[in-house]
This record gives sequence, structure tokens and C-alpha cells, in this order.
Amino acid sequence: MASHTSMKYPTNQDLIAQIKFDPEHGKIWLQEQRMLLTHSSLFANLRRELINTLGSQRARALLTRLGYLSGWRDAELARKLRPDLSTAGAFFAGPQLALIKGMVNVKPLKIEMDVDKGTFYAEFEWFDAYEAELHLQEFGPVAEPVCWNLLGYSSGFTTYYMGRSVFFKEIECLGCGGDRCHIVGKTAEEWEDFQELEQLLQPNAMADELLSLQSQLSQL
Repeated sequence: MASHTSMKYPTNQDLIAQIKFDPEHGKIWLQEQRMLLTHSSLFANLRRELINTLGSQRARALLTRLGYLSGWRDAELARKLRPDLSTAGAFFAGPQLALIKGMVNVKPLKIEMDVDKGTFYAEFEWFDAYEAELHLQEFGPVAEPVCWNLLGYSSGFTTYYMGRSVFFKEIECLGCGGDRCHIVGKTAEEWEDFQELEQLLQPNAMADELLSLQSQLSQL
């Protein structure tokens, strides 16, 4: 088992080297993945529209799932660049990519993991999380954590890495008035509400809810 309470990231040059600008063709690449360099206000507007149109729970499900898929894709990239996924250095590609992309400043606090045995526990602090900042700008401080997309990203990356379902939750959030976010990750069955967390990631859950909403509106 790898157990770390004081950790430093490995060099991120292998990750940064994968970013290619092709202004002649209007493209940016992270290895073979096409990327976009756009204003964060776009995501603020999208988040506001989703919450106002679908409600917080439906918006949370969609943003969590989108983050999960993004984290999964980055874990596939990490496997190519750091093939020994049994090491903390390979796992740290996830937090390092989040840093490189400008999503959040990630500080690892504790990691206990054993890929072969399927055990995982981790804690991180997030500073300047883009998602919490955008939510604060649009809605002000709220009572419940709001970094849905980032939590999905962390869960997707770690699930790929571990080969079993891992979920992250915020126990403190900048969006709730704190000075930073504090997240905890555990294997799915270690969360009492793991079925609710799994439901957020069901492929057709959002489509079903949209159909339900459409049906409700048609009856008004």
C-alpha cells in the first residue's frame, strides 16, 4: 500500500509537453484530445442557465457526469504518459492536469491506496476552485458544496486509476463561505449514500429527468 501524508508532485513537464497550439488550423491539442481556450464566463452563464432551467439537483447531476467523463479521459492520457499506475507519481497526473488547465490549485493532504487490493482513501485541499468562484459570482454563498464538475472529474480520474468506483465529496467548500475547499475520496461502498452518488453518474439519468420535466411542463 502506498501511504503518503507529506507529498510533493513529480515534474509536470511530461504533461505540459502534450499541449500543442495549431493557430493555422484553429486548434489546440492535449495529446490527441482537442481542447478549447475560452472565457470562464461562458461556464458561469451555462451554470446559471442549467440551475435556473433544470434546478440544482438536475444541474448537479449533469455537471458531475461531464466532469467524470473528463477525468476519465485524462486518466487514459496519464496511463500513456505514466504507465506504472501503481505509483503515486502516476496518480498525481490528475491533480497536476487540473492545475495546468487552470481548474483548481490542488494540495494533497493524505493518500492511502493499494491498486491491487482496491483500497483507496485521500484528502486534498482545493484553492481558487474555478467552479466555486463562478457559483459565488452568480448566486453568492450557499449552504451546500457546489464543486460538482470538479468532484466528478476527481471521481472519474480515480475510478479509472483504481479500476473500481471511487467517489469524492466536499466536506468544506469555498462556495459555502470558506477560504478553500476540502475534499475526501473513498471507494464507493465506504460512503453511506453511495447509491445516490452512483445515481448521479447513470448514463441515461439526465435524459430521463429531461423527459420527465418536459412531461410536467406539457401538463401545465
